[in-house]
Amino acid sequence: MSKKEKIQPEKLVETKEQKAEREAKQKATGKKVYIACVVVVIAAIIAAFGVLIYQRVGDNIGSYVKIGEYEVSKGEVDFYYNAVVSNYESQNYSYYSYLGIDPSRPYSEQQYSEDLTWEDYFMQGAIESMQEIYALYDAAIKSDMEFDAKKLVKEEMDAIEEAAAASDYTLKEYIQLAYGDISVSKFEKYIEKQLIAAEYSNYLKETYNVTDEMIAAEIEENKGNYYLVSYRSYAINFSTGTDATEKEKEALKKEAKNKADDLAAKITDEESYKTVITEYDDTKDFDIDKSTLVEDYFLSNVNAQLSEWMLKDDRKSGDIGVVEGTNAYYVVYFDSIARNESTMVAFRHILLSDSGVAEENAKTMLDYWKKNGADEDTFAEMAERYSEDTGSTTNGGLYEHVGKGEMVESIDEWIFDEARKAGDTAIIESTYGQHIMYFVSATDDLYVNYVATEALKNNHVTETTEELVKNMKVVDLKGKIAYLKATATDVK
Repeated sequence: MSKKEKIQPEKLVETKEQKAEREAKQKATGKKVYIACVVVVIAAIIAAFGVLIYQRVGDNIGSYVKIGEYEVSKGEVDFYYNAVVSNYESQNYSYYSYLGIDPSRPYSEQQYSEDLTWEDYFMQGAIESMQEIYALYDAAIKSDMEFDAKKLVKEEMDAIEEAAAASDYTLKEYIQLAYGDISVSKFEKYIEKQLIAAEYSNYLKETYNVTDEMIAAEIEENKGNYYLVSYRSYAINFSTGTDATEKEKEALKKEAKNKADDLAAKITDEESYKTVITEYDDTKDFDIDKSTLVEDYFLSNVNAQLSEWMLKDDRKSGDIGVVEGTNAYYVVYFDSIARNESTMVAFRHILLSDSGVAEENAKTMLDYWKKNGADEDTFAEMAERYSEDTGSTTNGGLYEHVGKGEMVESIDEWIFDEARKAGDTAIIESTYGQHIMYFVSATDDLYVNYVATEALKNNHVTETTEELVKNMKVVDLKGKIAYLKATATDVK
């Protein structure tokens, strides 16, 4: 569907082929896999240029590297190399000219740095991925975690095969688009370790016990992620052109400071702030609230200098100050800072970019939904097919565990309206375009407790994985891995 194409209701009917491809993608992206999801990567490659540009193909005779106590063949190393390359190409191919990469030449002939080629760079990524996967795989098979390796592989292969069929490829052809000249049996063998590693990573997270004391400490230590601030801020810029002398820069900075101090001296409360700043600013149609007011904003999103000023122990409502930033002095009126005590909600949405017909298309889609099921499952299917929000299309446009202040203002106001109830729908406009909204549910659970718990669990997984990786030293058995030579040490 073209972004500027008006949608006709009959075009919203999903074909069997479209449904098969969508469901296959959904199944394949439901797991955490350390090498990027096969279905997603291959789909991007097909869309961009039809095939992996450069592949390394190695045999399986003898060992190529040693990772921990595991000796790894050249074929398996090349499998990971091709995975890293295909993922990089699918995400960055449009930036190749900016990066100085010539897609018509082999990566081995193009310098990434003084010591390494682009091939060396991708090989480093492959080896480091293997270190992490082998570390988690090794820990998994030595742990008490229960898993069925055959079942894990079968589920993954079934999803890949469905996606291949939907794209008119055989399973082997589909896999080889991203991973080079590899047999299906070898592919299954290699991804088995990835899937077991992913299971163990999830196991580490789910079995980690988080206490109330740990949550309280996390919130206190990282206030930016859990506190909301309300304030007004007006910038007096002192940035200059690159050809300005140091003397000119200092003079402009001093002038900006004097202006900011003069304005602050005239302000006694919020009303006088609005009056003083409005009288000073000569911008046509200046709107004091749109230009200066910030309400219920996550502290982590505030620039470092303002954040530091707001976190002073003696800071109180009504304080007025001048804060030096990187390129401006800010005249600030402080209102409040408080822990985000909001509960959480879940919603689905379909984003249509603002292209001139987005509003009309949104109305057409919502009307179609109301006449064809008007339930959450139907809405989710439509989101997977039509939404332009790539962050939520694979799970039906769903956002869960959402706290107040996380979303853009127009959506935030709608989802946290006290009258909101499950099944409510609306079309909401934002700077991103038109959002067809479906409200799923609200919960009494506090947002900060959920976020803190997730942060602690994820930190535990990261720290545990890093410790496991330390024991997975890499030995270059053939002396052909350039980045290991360049550092003259094993990868840590």
